[in-house]
Amino acid sequence: MKEYSRGSPSRLYLELLGLYKEWHQGGDKHFRGGWGGKAHKYVRELARQTNSKTLLDYGCGRGLHFINPKMGEKDSRLLAEIGCEITGYDPAYHPFSALPQGKFDGVVAIDVMEHISDDDVPWVLEEIFSFARKFAFFLVTTVPARKSFKDGRNVHVTIRPETWWREKIKEAKRTARSRVRVGMSFRDRVKGTGEGGSGDACQV
Repeated sequence: MKEYSRGSPSRLYLELLGLYKEWHQGGDKHFRGGWGGKAHKYVRELARQTNSKTLLDYGCGRGLHFINPKMGEKDSRLLAEIGCEITGYDPAYHPFSALPQGKFDGVVAIDVMEHISDDDVPWVLEEIFSFARKFAFFLVTTVPARKSFKDGRNVHVTIRPETWWREKIKEAKRTARSRVRVGMSFRDRVKGTGEGGSGDACQV
């Protein structure tokens, strides 16, 4: 199997990137950014335990959860409790599309990895670890989303069980030779669908 990379991603990765860019340009209400469920609590605890001051939100969407305090008092309060300066990165949204430089104390990928084609999952995970100085946190949904592309494909293009994701994340950490602390959380239901029996609700 061909190994893909940042410099040479799969054709599907580029296709999906184009679709997400179209969505953002059209002002779609989805992918505004935001950390649902218990993600705030997990990230806050990791930041506290590692004395982290800077945070990269990898795959932040439009980042309204940290650039627009009026988006919601809950988001603003919880982000303030984390106590980190937040930098956003999302290749599909122009204000945040430039690849970050340097390292950050913590890196979070919340509701991101299931949107990455499985051939590209390894290099994306390794890239996330390459930005992290103290910790990395992943929240992955393991079931289909409510949202689909125009051709009928679900936006969660990589639907895999928790065990698969855990192994991929551990493997990427080893490959990246990273020593950071890793946090993982998995959701097996999507809000509004009635599917799945446990886990935090995803609103994609």
